Order: sequence, then C-alpha cells, then structure tokens
Amino acid sequence: MLIIIIAFTIFVSAGGVYDILNSAPALVVNQNTGEMSSVADINGQTLTESIFSMIMITFMFVGLFAAYRSMGVAYDRRKANTMLILGIAMILLGISGSFYLLVLKSG
Repeated sequence: MLIIIIAFTIFVSAGGVYDILNSAPALVVNQNTGEMSSVADINGQTLTESIFSMIMITFMFVGLFAAYRSMGVAYDRRKANTMLILGIAMILLGISGSFYLLVLKSG
C-alpha cells in the first residue's frame, strides 16, 4: 500500500494529471527556430519532461529510503556507510537532474 501511495505522489508531483487532462505532446516545435524539442517553454509541459521528472523524483525517494535504512544496520558499519553514501548520491542526482530540467525550461 505504501508503494502505491508513493507512486501516486510521484505521478502527481511530476505533472501526470496535467499530461492526462491536457493531452500533452511528447515533443514540441520551437516557434523561433522550427526545431523539435522535448522541453516546452515555462508555461507548458511535455510528456518527456514528466517522465524525466518522475525518474528524478524516484531517485530522490529511493535515496531518502536508502539513507533511512542505513541507520538500521548499525551492526555493520561498512554496509551502513555504503548505504548512506549511495542514498546521498541518489538524492543529489535527483536534485541536479530536476535543476537541469528547470534550467532547460527557463531558457
């Protein structure tokens, strides 16, 4: 049940409802250059952006879970440190990917 709630939260926060209601395209055409792009302007959203955002948010959730689980293996210091570093790396990967998408959208 918890996995379903987390998956629904990721779906909503990545814009899945917007994609369903507005039939978001996978690619858009840039009006100035005529090139195809998978990133819309700041006022719109494409299906590709939503999928990328879902992946980045999933990385952040998994990273938080791994960091949380590292506290539970206190008997094995090496395993706890590995899980904590892996969790922090996944959180940073998710944040940096989301920031990169924001930079692409803004200009």
